[in-house]
Amino acid sequence: MLPRSRSLRHACGALALATLLLSAPASAGGPMPHAAQQEILDLISSYSYSFDGKDLEALLDLFAEDARWAWYGPDGSLLVDVGTPEELRAFFANTIQSHVDAGRQTRHFQTNTVFTSFQGRRATARTMVLIVWQNAGEPLPVAMRSGTYDDTFVRTRDGWRFEERVITTDQ
Repeated sequence: MLPRSRSLRHACGALALATLLLSAPASAGGPMPHAAQQEILDLISSYSYSFDGKDLEALLDLFAEDARWAWYGPDGSLLVDVGTPEELRAFFANTIQSHVDAGRQTRHFQTNTVFTSFQGRRATARTMVLIVWQNAGEPLPVAMRSGTYDDTFVRTRDGWRFEERVITTDQ
């Protein structure tokens, strides 16, 4: 057992450190609350469910009003870049319709999300993705793309939304 004065100093030091960590302003990049992490992880999952469920309105609702969605190839070339609500709607409507017309079921498997920054009402993360397609009449799904999403999230009055979603595919 530590002498009383030393034990008290350790307790005071630990309390001071905990107070400093817990009171760090979010704008200074303080610790990300668990609730915010879970809400963002649910947002990422909702992207898969709404895209693969071909629910355009639910998909669009996941994005902030001025959101950007972009796709880069493995060589860094920009393949798609949509940055207005009208462009986002048209892009996803056309993409979803092409899958419907082909009788194709898509699945987005998004895993290994790592949060890279948090500043109160904004956060960033990187997520691995594997996209598979299963065409009508085919017994097995086929892996079509893999890559990473680099996301920027913003907290709105309606909750966390994608402010920017950028996929870079491996091939």
